[in-house]
Amino acid sequence: MKYSVLLLMAMILCSCQSQKDCIEEIEVVDTHIHFYDPARPGGVAWPPKTDSVLYKGHYPKNFNEVARQHNIKATVIVEASDHHKDNKWLLDITKNEKCQYTGIVGNLAVGSSHFDKQLAELCEDPRFVGLRVRPRNDYPYFTPKFMKDLKTLAAKGKTLDILMVGIDLPGVAKIAKAVPNLKILINHVSGLPLDEVNAVNAKWKKQIAEVAKYPNVHCKISGLYERVNYPWAPTDLDFYKACLDTIVENFGEDRIIYGSNWPVLNRYGSYTQYKSLLMDFCKQYDYEFAEKFLQKNAIKFYNLPELK
Repeated sequence: MKYSVLLLMAMILCSCQSQKDCIEEIEVVDTHIHFYDPARPGGVAWPPKTDSVLYKGHYPKNFNEVARQHNIKATVIVEASDHHKDNKWLLDITKNEKCQYTGIVGNLAVGSSHFDKQLAELCEDPRFVGLRVRPRNDYPYFTPKFMKDLKTLAAKGKTLDILMVGIDLPGVAKIAKAVPNLKILINHVSGLPLDEVNAVNAKWKKQIAEVAKYPNVHCKISGLYERVNYPWAPTDLDFYKACLDTIVENFGEDRIIYGSNWPVLNRYGSYTQYKSLLMDFCKQYDYEFAEKFLQKNAIKFYNLPELK
């Protein structure tokens, strides 16, 4: 009997260890990277010239090796510019690598008179998966035209990423309620300032719980290093645990999505460190959780092709 119990314990331990090893082998969809080039005509609105790390061209050739090293089998590019022409530029520079760059989250002036025409043009390319809204002085949030355009976006089966600048969590809830068929993805752990003492406080937890009640709202666990905003971000999971645990508690395993925010993370650390941090996060749970977070939820949310 004694030996049977020991054997069972050994089998359980081996199974757990094997599962954790398997998590490392999961093929990943990175849903948040940026390509841009300050040297292009018209330049870029971001990053500023003073940013020595980021103010240079970032192209597929720069990310391809990162993807190869870290088992990133598909990638969603998120616009980093408010120039309309840059949407097509992103599609053009990745057209020969469509299996890797399977989705483009574009940028349009939601609320503008030319929104419908420009959206229809972008929808001609199946890799255009949705939009990310950002503040624009000429087209404020929550006007009747803004909300009408979001309903048009939803009707076309496209998604909405929210940068969390100018729209707070109650604002996300307002959109989710008004447009229940619009798939919404909160970026960068809701923009929580992890460099502040008591950032994970009762007010934030309540707002997260309220917005997570809307089934069309998802949360992108991305930009963790940027939210810390230290010269070199902590690599210990414990530093981020309260934030991540709150998000998982409220959104569950089906509405959380992985993103790196490359190349911005290079200001604060390396891709290797960032991914390792989130692999440690996954290992608190099981293989199914990790596979959903690292891959399957992204494919379902953005309607991406299955990995080959």
